[in-house]
Amino acid sequence: MSSAVIHRSLLFVLFALFAALALSAVQCKTNNLDATTNNNYVQQIVGPSGATVNGPDSSQVVIPANALSQDTTIKITALDAPPIPLPAGWTALGKTFAFEPHGQTFSVDVTVTVPYTTASSEAVLVTAEPQDSQWTLITGTSVSPTAITYGTSHFSYFVVVDAGALDSGADATVTDASDAGDAADAVETGPDCAAELAMRLAQPIVPPNKFAGYDLSSGKDPRGLSIDEANDGCLVPADTTVPANPGLRVMDFTPADGGGAAISLSYVIDDRIIALPVLSPGYTGTLSFNSRPGGMYGSYSYQIQIGQPVLRGPLGADAAAMTSFAADWNRGVNDAGMPTASEWANEIFDGLESTFNLGASGTQECLSAQPLSLCLFEEDNGAGGSELGVRSIGFYLVFNQGTNVVSQVYEHYTTATPDCTTPVAKLEAELYSGIGGNGGPSVGGINLSKSMTISQVNAVMCNGVDASAPDPGYGAMQWGDAGQILLEYNATSDIGYKLYANPGYIGTLSGQDPTGDSYSIAVGANGITKNNAAFQAIDWSSAASADPAVTELSNAMQGVNDPDCAAAGDCTITVDDTKGHSVIALNGLQAFVVFQQGTNNVEQIYDIWPGGM
Repeated sequence: MSSAVIHRSLLFVLFALFAALALSAVQCKTNNLDATTNNNYVQQIVGPSGATVNGPDSSQVVIPANALSQDTTIKITALDAPPIPLPAGWTALGKTFAFEPHGQTFSVDVTVTVPYTTASSEAVLVTAEPQDSQWTLITGTSVSPTAITYGTSHFSYFVVVDAGALDSGADATVTDASDAGDAADAVETGPDCAAELAMRLAQPIVPPNKFAGYDLSSGKDPRGLSIDEANDGCLVPADTTVPANPGLRVMDFTPADGGGAAISLSYVIDDRIIALPVLSPGYTGTLSFNSRPGGMYGSYSYQIQIGQPVLRGPLGADAAAMTSFAADWNRGVNDAGMPTASEWANEIFDGLESTFNLGASGTQECLSAQPLSLCLFEEDNGAGGSELGVRSIGFYLVFNQGTNVVSQVYEHYTTATPDCTTPVAKLEAELYSGIGGNGGPSVGGINLSKSMTISQVNAVMCNGVDASAPDPGYGAMQWGDAGQILLEYNATSDIGYKLYANPGYIGTLSGQDPTGDSYSIAVGANGITKNNAAFQAIDWSSAASADPAVTELSNAMQGVNDPDCAAAGDCTITVDDTKGHSVIALNGLQAFVVFQQGTNNVEQIYDIWPGGM
């Protein structure tokens, strides 16, 4: 037999062996038997694109796209007996199902289906974690005669039980049977949320990590406390149709009177770590701090409470011995022409930083500090209030405008800021970022005027993929599943040249005219608004002289007052770019707005940085 034939025969044998092993591996993914427990299980690797995992006995989990940030082995096991005994009077209507990895969380809710085999008109779903000694009733499920379906953000044990002894309208916790003498003892009502809210409203405020009785640094994750660790059943999701803080979602305590939430916790979409606690009217806990020992503002103690004026008194004094500390929201100017905060603001800033940022050296003036201002000092924060913040600890006080009465307290917990480890939250934050104006050409929070290279940009934006450049001879990278952000860069220097906001980008290019009218341009149909209403139709009949509507828009965006922006050279109008578009160039901003030809429908906005040309 020739060596070639032997070689081919050997290859055939190896191929057949490999195919058999591959087939065996595939079968192992779909139907497995644990040799120790005889429990059936299914496991499957699921990545960011999502998948449906069909488990034993018609159990299932549907994982949508972007629920996972990386490939994860998903496992569903059918257990013949609950790992935690059910209380007396409770009967499992089917097997217990372990959805693993235990404790796995998802940035988008997954849908689990838990089957049962014994018919019951009072079938309910209960859940537990491996470390628990009790079962918790799940409400808001979809019940069929053979299965219960439930949307959840994390994995655990699930079992369907007959809860004939339980009032199905109650939010209940089922304790370990070893602690319960009978079914009545085994069922407790859920947490007393009114009592918990009252307790939390009175807790002291201790920045940067202790708010409403929560310690943001105490979570299992090094980044901080998760919303799931904080929630014992009393927090409810807030409306986040348009997220107030992109990349975050909100849960809060809803008062019984239906008023605004006094305690609100915003958390990062991906890892669910609390990033932004907000305390509002109704919160009665106090913030107490002292002036810097040996500092320039004397020896005082201070107290802050929402709805009350800032109090100041002799060092060590209690609130009864303090008096109202009158506010001064006037800015000054130093010898270098830099704006300065008032002495009142600097005194409060210095005391807060001295008390809560141990080791920070004192500064005479916080607002004009270089290279970055150490405080926020705004008489008008644009939302009807005044604001003072200590950047080093991420702590901010909102006041009734122009007064010393505190209306809100919030904390930007810095270790929980969306970053490259939380790609879903990071991308959402980028897509909501404003498009550059007088601050320099920017999209997605990236400012091209800093002459950033493509690698520097991607280190900030995260997870970019190579793309086709709109212009020949350039490189390009894009972000987002549909390329909502694209950067064209110089292929030799790697410096960014054109930064595009494409369909799906949410942030706007905004401006205001001297009369106070506000304008914005966003990618999308009828993308121009004036005072939040659709802008008038643009007349595209001429490029030589601008339609008054274009001049009005250009003046607001660029802070000029041209009678005709085209004649003044502040705008350039392209009626037909031969590619199905009309274009307005805002020359002072180096920004280009690309329209569906002859319409107000914005298809693209891009900024140019000549340094990357």
